[in-house]
Amino acid sequence: MEKKMRLSLLSLITLAIVAVLIYSTNISVSAKNQVNEGNKSLSTEEFEFIKSLTPNNVTGIDAVYVDGSRNIEELKQNSALIIKGKVISNKIVNEIAAVSIVKVLDTLQGNKFDYVYIHQLNNDDVLAEQEYILFLGKQNDDKTDTFHIKGGTQGIFVEKDSTVTAVHHTMTTELEKINNISETVRSVNNAALNFENWIKK
Repeated sequence: MEKKMRLSLLSLITLAIVAVLIYSTNISVSAKNQVNEGNKSLSTEEFEFIKSLTPNNVTGIDAVYVDGSRNIEELKQNSALIIKGKVISNKIVNEIAAVSIVKVLDTLQGNKFDYVYIHQLNNDDVLAEQEYILFLGKQNDDKTDTFHIKGGTQGIFVEKDSTVTAVHHTMTTELEKINNISETVRSVNNAALNFENWIKK
């Protein structure tokens, strides 16, 4: 009887090890698929970053609504980085966390990066693969290029052609105010460029 119990225990341990190995492999394959999806080209370093995003090492996200701003000027002042960028890949880390890799097309405020990694809550507001103007706060970790969106969705502005649209309703009226900026930074009939110039001034 004791021998059978030992064999059963050994079998359970073996199954657990196999399950862990399969789970790790799936994470790696999933990350690789997301990097290759849409024929996107990322460096080895970027791929390794995605692959490292497992439920064990991403336990907290700083993308919360308690850092919201009363107006767009305050949002600008409170942002560590403001960029025009394009989301090129998303990684759903676990039930609460997601990370987007964003190629920086223009730095409107703050340090320059080629790519930034944006930590978000895993919900319907995860960034789609398109162009945005993003107001970002620094993620609370030891990396220089990881950020979160300020004020939940307040810091997300969709840019398409010459238009720009606020995702959060409190910033819609704020955007309208930008139409009254001085002529020295205005580009006629180009709301997106008006907005970018206002941020840079």
